[in-house]
Amino acid sequence: MSKKDPVPVSIVCATYERPEDTVELVETLRSSVEAYETDKPVENWFECIIVYPAGDPVAKRLEIIDWEALQQIESERSEANANRHKGVTTANGTYVAILDSDVVVDVEWVSTLQRILASHPDGGHVFQGAYHYDYQPQRNWFTSTEAIDDRLRFNDNQMDSRNIIFARDVYFAIGGLDTEHENADAATDLMLPIRLAERGIPIEWCPDVRVAHKYPQTLIGNLRRFYRYGRGAIHIQRRYPNLFRQRYSPWQLWRRGVRDAAAIYAGKDDPHDRLQITYILFRYLAFTLGYLSERVQPVPNHDD
Repeated sequence: MSKKDPVPVSIVCATYERPEDTVELVETLRSSVEAYETDKPVENWFECIIVYPAGDPVAKRLEIIDWEALQQIESERSEANANRHKGVTTANGTYVAILDSDVVVDVEWVSTLQRILASHPDGGHVFQGAYHYDYQPQRNWFTSTEAIDDRLRFNDNQMDSRNIIFARDVYFAIGGLDTEHENADAATDLMLPIRLAERGIPIEWCPDVRVAHKYPQTLIGNLRRFYRYGRGAIHIQRRYPNLFRQRYSPWQLWRRGVRDAAAIYAGKDDPHDRLQITYILFRYLAFTLGYLSERVQPVPNHDD
């Protein structure tokens, strides 16, 4: 398949009260589409579906964007996975790319993805794009630390739903994303590889399909992320208890964290190392509080 005959792709982004970020994502997607050379009208092979809850301020911002590939869907739900699923069910592409609203795509994102998809035009695969690039204009100490950690995760073949591309038939073959629990999206990244492996569906790692992530700029902003991850951990514990015990249990995290902190504080390491391990311990605390909040007062399920 040549550049003149691109593989149909649908972008799905579930956003929540991020009008500026969402608009910037859409604009970078449009720039990436325009950088891809094809004589096919964009509406024949590319669509960008933004799903948001009723009343979200992003609606008015998107209305003024004049782009034939852009579609807006208002949802009665606010949870990320529920709205991602809603977008995928309306998508027409052979492949569906799920992106978070706090990322921007590389200008070569579309061209690189099309080159990879050309060898899999009929579906059947899942591709994990790179998600560890810090958004340059906003880099600071916190964002650099998070980007380093995410690079390690990517190199360790850990999935992340802020830049993942499904063959549409694969998405439905595994039953889609968990839409029943409010914080299930915070557990998706660890559960998804297992669900794919259970079906014998291959994952291809694509370091050149890059997005840059807008990491939170403050300590509180980052701790809120880990609080949500902790709330999502309850879903891993219920469905994959062995995985939870091995990698996602708060007690397992604390065991490693305290051991590493003791070694760093007792040694003559660089002061930056001590600052970093202190930050990591605060992340574990936020994670543990989120996990305990779900154990004490579980969020009610939603009916599909």
